[in-house]
Amino acid sequence: MVIEQKSQTQWKLLCQLSSLYAQHGIKTRVLKGFSFASYYPNPFHRPSTDLNICLLGDYEKDNQLVEGGGVKVDRNDSKHSHFTIHGVHVENHQFCVGLRGYKNIRDTERYLRNILDKRESSLGDSQAYKPQWLFSAIFFMCHARTHFLIEEGITLKQVCDWIMLRRDQDSACYMDTFWSDCDRLGLMQFAKALDGVATFVEHGKELTAEERLMVEDILSVKKHEESDNKNQAHLRMIHGMWKNRWKFRAYSDITALRMIVGYVFGYLFDRKPHV
Repeated sequence: MVIEQKSQTQWKLLCQLSSLYAQHGIKTRVLKGFSFASYYPNPFHRPSTDLNICLLGDYEKDNQLVEGGGVKVDRNDSKHSHFTIHGVHVENHQFCVGLRGYKNIRDTERYLRNILDKRESSLGDSQAYKPQWLFSAIFFMCHARTHFLIEEGITLKQVCDWIMLRRDQDSACYMDTFWSDCDRLGLMQFAKALDGVATFVEHGKELTAEERLMVEDILSVKKHEESDNKNQAHLRMIHGMWKNRWKFRAYSDITALRMIVGYVFGYLFDRKPHV
């Protein structure tokens, strides 16, 4: 009931924002949140902490539009801006994935942008849109892998998201392309392990060593820390990468050290990335 009530509040705001944006010629695309929730039997039963919208070329136009309504916009993150309306935190994406400091990730960003508008569909009675299944699946793996490798980790919610995504009828049309894309974009090790965990949860199949380690990490107690001090936040990210270097060995195509070097380089020399 608590999740449903929160989801209803977020949905109401999404409808209001997408209607406002449409009046100004801005198309609202939803990343995660209600886009993933649309694959559930009841979309309002999927918990979500915030709204993620992707406006790409209208990114700054939206920031100024929101500020014109008296809302404070935080632009300190290179991937998206942040603002809060009626207690709902909103992330306005100018990029699908974090580009800063990593040249190879730009191929992923270009690919996601290329398929973002193809076969999109409207979300309920709102003026917002959800991307096609292939975009959602690749974006999901990118986002979940980032959380798993360098942040506080993933939870059973991400496992359920993948189960719901692959149950959808569109998955049969795109699954071969999805796995080919995962291999090409360096997502294969993580995606295969998460897919195995999802099959274990859904059907009880035997786990591999990598999948069992992932299950143990998913079920472990997560300590989530927030800080208004940007320097502390950056140091915490670097510490998380180093602490989780065993994850990079098992689930990533790059090492933790390489990830840290790219992160530091991006912070110092790539403050305003572009595709």
